[in-house]
Amino acid sequence: MKKQRWHPRFVVKTFQAAIILFLVISTNAQSQSAPDYVLVNGKIFTAEATHTYAQAIAIKGERILAVGTSEEISRLASPHTIRIDLYGRLVIPGINDAHYHFLPRPVAYHLLLKGQEPTWDEVKKQITAAVVSTPPGTLINGVIGLAMFDEPDANRSTLDKLSPDHPVQLACYWGHCSIFNSLFMRKVGIGDKELDPPGGIYPRDADGRIIGRSIEYANFRLHGKLQELTPKELQLQDAKRMLSEAARFGVTTIQVMAIGSRDETAAIMRKADSPIRIRVMDFSLSAPDHPLPPPRVQDSLNVYSGGLKWVLDGEPILRTAALRQHYMDGLKDTGHLNFSESQMEVILRESLRQRQQLLVHVVGDRTIEQFFNAMMATGGPAVWSQRRVRLEHAEGLLPDLVQQAKALGVIVVQNPTAFALGDLFLMRYGKDRAAINQPFGSLLKAGIPLAIGSDGQTSTPNLPIDDAFRDSEINPYLSIMLATHDPFRPDESITREQAVTAYTLSSAYAEFAEKDKGSLEVGKLADLAVLSQDIFQISATDLPKTESLLTMVSGKIVYNRLTK
Repeated sequence: MKKQRWHPRFVVKTFQAAIILFLVISTNAQSQSAPDYVLVNGKIFTAEATHTYAQAIAIKGERILAVGTSEEISRLASPHTIRIDLYGRLVIPGINDAHYHFLPRPVAYHLLLKGQEPTWDEVKKQITAAVVSTPPGTLINGVIGLAMFDEPDANRSTLDKLSPDHPVQLACYWGHCSIFNSLFMRKVGIGDKELDPPGGIYPRDADGRIIGRSIEYANFRLHGKLQELTPKELQLQDAKRMLSEAARFGVTTIQVMAIGSRDETAAIMRKADSPIRIRVMDFSLSAPDHPLPPPRVQDSLNVYSGGLKWVLDGEPILRTAALRQHYMDGLKDTGHLNFSESQMEVILRESLRQRQQLLVHVVGDRTIEQFFNAMMATGGPAVWSQRRVRLEHAEGLLPDLVQQAKALGVIVVQNPTAFALGDLFLMRYGKDRAAINQPFGSLLKAGIPLAIGSDGQTSTPNLPIDDAFRDSEINPYLSIMLATHDPFRPDESITREQAVTAYTLSSAYAEFAEKDKGSLEVGKLADLAVLSQDIFQISATDLPKTESLLTMVSGKIVYNRLTK
């Protein structure tokens, strides 16, 4: 058989074709493995303990591909990679607001009252004007402070005379109480012989008649009813406004306490096509021993449900937080528990039955002590140490309770906006007690996980601070300012890096999500914010002016006003 001989020119061309094919395959493979985005020449705060800062980050799909120097990250790019030059700007993990309330605005005439503490004369004057200028039946709504609630004449009887044809609700800015008239009672279905709900109070006169006030769960039920009465279109509008504000500040997750219907709140967020992650937690308005339905299965990428919240006591503004010693001002009062220790045990067991994370609003040290007793009675550290029970607020987690807190594995979720109430705490608790109340730095030193939330509300302002700092209920840099600059107890202030970590990685830990988000590490979700200022370098008073220039969620840009 004659041996086949190949023409030299054919061999060369074949070899060249093979080289070209190899290069095409290699280029395609490189392109497929290359990042979609590289962010270079920046200051990347990773919130990761061993490598806290980097210069650049590469993102592929929804996750972080690499973190390193600008040179290292640039080498990973392909011609199809989008390159973003940060020009030295600060990048942080996406903020995770661990404590927020979605309270849609009811259809109402909203009184434009001055500041957080309007006078009774001002409120009466504005109600009278609203009655004249609005059709009968229009809800008149206003936000009031402690001075109004301390005014004995501010009650149902007086409001009935001022507004016989308009329902009126005056809601306390901190969310735990209201004053209202008879027409409002009729609007929300409160009868004259209405029983106090579990955990709540309708104050009454000597004849047992409701005087037009609600406290704790009696008031939370009003919130739930008003949400039911708020048109879905208005709820959707409020949700979109909240989500837009969140993205503007670099907030990529909001953990929402759904007063009212958990499933309805989740449905509104899904309909709003939330660009950020929303965790909806159940704020039950039923009795502790009433079985709760399980949460719906997640059916949206960014909206998911989970967690049971209970409010175990009140707050120091109305002296309803339960203390082991009496309040130092006024009557020898020690506050009160919304639920007894035995009811707390029922709440704990229900969370085990549901296999749901438990969140409890606790403020007073007596409340925390009795809740820990209930945890010990239902299994102690052997049952609870890995379940990450959350103490929301926990101002009364005093030094003698800290070791038990650590053994039980609880997480503290604090709202630094409460620090603006320092003068009130001093008045309520006295100098010695105020000095050890609402610890922040001490908890970190003791190894207690600490997460941060804004305690913001969609509907009404609740921050007792200057309007110049408010700007938005969800502004995380206001909370960072307050957490790192406590004027009443400077020794409890934490560093800005610690505050950002509490607002990102620790908040993710507080929802069992720290393996997926909360820090800028390889393999984690690409949730991040490029900030308008270096919050680690600017003055404290400039912190609340910070915004995001570019916000990413799962590697997708959801907010962008980044320019050179």
